[in-house]
Order: sequence, then C-alpha cells, then structure tokens
Amino acid sequence: DALAEAHRAARYAAFQGWSLDPAGAEAVFGQVAASLRGRTTPATVAGARSAEAPGLVVVTLLVAAKGPLPPLPSALGLPALMAALEGIVPARPDLLADFALVWTPADEGAPLSPAEVEALYPELLRLDDGAAPGRRVCGSCRAVYAGGLARCPACGGA
Repeated sequence: DALAEAHRAARYAAFQGWSLDPAGAEAVFGQVAASLRGRTTPATVAGARSAEAPGLVVVTLLVAAKGPLPPLPSALGLPALMAALEGIVPARPDLLADFALVWTPADEGAPLSPAEVEALYPELLRLDDGAAPGRRVCGSCRAVYAGGLARCPACGGA
C-alpha cells in the first residue's frame, strides 16, 4: 500500500516475471534477492556522491505465488507501475509463496544519485524519458536487455 501511495515519485521502473516450477522458483527468487542486496555497499554509495539532488532509493518488490499472477504491463509509465503494484500480491494469502522487499541503499541517510541508479541498475528504465538509449524491453518476460542483442538473455524472446 505504501508503494502504491508513493508511485507518483517513481523515476525508474522495470517489470520482470517468470513461470517456474516450485524448485526453480525458489532458486531464482533467492538469486535475484541476493543480487539486488549485493549491488551497493556503504563504500560504493559514499564514494559516488555527486551534486545531483534529490537522492533516490531503489525499492524492489519480489513476489512468488502459487499460481499465475495477472500479466505484467506491456509498457512502462506511472499508470503501468500502479497497475503492476495493484496486481502483484495474490488476492488470497494462501497463494503467496514468498515475498521480499529490497530497499537500496539500506541506509536511509545515503540516497543514490540518478547516475548511481543507472550504473547499478541497468535494467531500470526512466519513466520520464522512456527507455534509455541502447536498451530494449522483452515482449515475453519484460526483462530489460542491451539493444544490440538479438534475443532476450533471460528468456530467449524478442
């Protein structure tokens, strides 16, 4: 609910989904959460401060469901972000397999600059300017990948 209330402050976004068997889902969930938590350290953040203001935080919501979730939006933008937030948590608690909220940086007093966000999270796309140059959004899994690749490295789609 708090994320939905603050969605107008969003500057970057990305959507990604997988349909996996329970064993595969558990492994992917753990890998994605660990990868996100390991992208910044206090030294990374402190060493990269700039005159850009205000600072940003990256909030990642990971949801594993026992069954399909509503389809992810086909386009990025504030309305699509709100739709994704409204539909990401299963309606019934027994259908929720796992949930993680990763807040980066963890230190509330050390927000990231836009340059840091773009360097540490290349999969995120600007909501105000559209997709960053050289990036594409996969039509199948919604992953963001380098525009020079012929196929999505996450799922093989285009």
